[in-house]
Amino acid sequence: MEEELEKSLKKYVALINQFHEGHLTTFVNRIVRELNNQEKFQHDEMLKLQKVFNLSHQELKDLVHAFTSSFKVIAFYGTKPVHLQSCLERLGINSELSLLIAKAWSDNSRQLISEMREKSSNAPRLKDIRWKTGVTASSSSASEQNIGTGLLELKLENSNTAQIEFDKSSLKDFYDQLEKIQGRLDLLQ
Repeated sequence: MEEELEKSLKKYVALINQFHEGHLTTFVNRIVRELNNQEKFQHDEMLKLQKVFNLSHQELKDLVHAFTSSFKVIAFYGTKPVHLQSCLERLGINSELSLLIAKAWSDNSRQLISEMREKSSNAPRLKDIRWKTGVTASSSSASEQNIGTGLLELKLENSNTAQIEFDKSSLKDFYDQLEKIQGRLDLLQ
């Protein structure tokens, strides 16, 4: 997550550090509201912000995009405000402004995260899991070889079934990916 934040915000750190705390809070809250409501900035809002921050139209658009992208990443990872604050500080944003951004995120993020979960939950849900193990026997004139396999059957709510066959190595890789997913879900709790 920090790498994505760095890509989005790194070039704006000096600019962000110059912002007045009240202006930054209003700006960040407005961006999160935009993400929540899909409500785009109006032309007159952009003009006011250009004057307040002393930015060109393109610089402001780029800054809005940087924050919007960052908040989408933060929402995706379910980043806690304290972790967000420390990430922002490591990027070079001063601690008072990092705290304000993290607080704005804390105050406004629930709806965004909920909506993102809802949008991503259109996939059919898992209804049942069945599995079995077996041995695939093969022989050749040079040697005999028995290979252990596992068959995983996933039954979905929409009555579809997916079957996946694993050898030991691919099952380990699959398990590692499930562990990563579990870790990310734990962060959201």
